[in-house]
Amino acid sequence: TGYKAGLRLEDVSPEGWRLVQEFYHANKDTAAEVKEAWGDDNTYVNHYEVPTTVIHLPHATKEILWRDLTKALGEWAGVPAGSLVGSSIYGVRRYWRGSYLRNHVDRGDELVLSAILNVDQADDVQPWPLEVYNHEGEPTVVFIKPGELVLYESAAAIHGRPYPLNGTYFANVFMHTKPHDWPYKGFQYREGV
Repeated sequence: TGYKAGLRLEDVSPEGWRLVQEFYHANKDTAAEVKEAWGDDNTYVNHYEVPTTVIHLPHATKEILWRDLTKALGEWAGVPAGSLVGSSIYGVRRYWRGSYLRNHVDRGDELVLSAILNVDQADDVQPWPLEVYNHEGEPTVVFIKPGELVLYESAAAIHGRPYPLNGTYFANVFMHTKPHDWPYKGFQYREGV
């Protein structure tokens, strides 16, 4: 890639923002918000100390977010929007007081170009830094507000929120994509190597 930062700040479309906000506010703190299931091997989120919760988004909302995401990521990374394949959109994940995310890179087979949409945060939340390291290993610290979208190279740029959340909660939507002709298929075990 020809850019240095490894990330960019964007705004989500008014339509996408409205749909996410309406759904989130109608479903937070209800039975629709469930404890998020994490594998035992996941150690970059301290879910074993402070469980995260998730509200799964409806398909129609995901479609609007995919449209926004592929356009924004395609323009930013120089990849035609039509050649990006959606990997996953997590619902609205809420982190709670004391949550952190160790710095890490995402899986290189599916989670290549990604976005974080800040949906909501409690009034008592102190700024919670997102660290993203560029290709030269230099960190950039980003603070996002509700409605802002951070684009980043999730499989190449080390990123995380390594400091505990100081506030009641912080809510994000995570969206991941990759170029349709992406050659990396993940680690392949080879006998005798």
